[in-house]
Amino acid sequence: MFGDTLRSNEAMITLARKSGFAFTRHPDDWKLARFEKPVDPMRQDIPCASWKLAAEQRVAAMMV
Repeated sequence: MFGDTLRSNEAMITLARKSGFAFTRHPDDWKLARFEKPVDPMRQDIPCASWKLAAEQRVAAMMV
């Protein structure tokens, strides 16, 4: 997952840092900073992953 913000947007940069994002250069605009964080779809504490797991378990139970 990634996002872009102006280098002068200290509030967004602080929030991204506290949320565990790493910063890299923006490929097209020197005025922007890009922040990135890998997303593991198999993590169970992410709401969409929990929903997917529950749906898969229901389908598996119906197959028995």
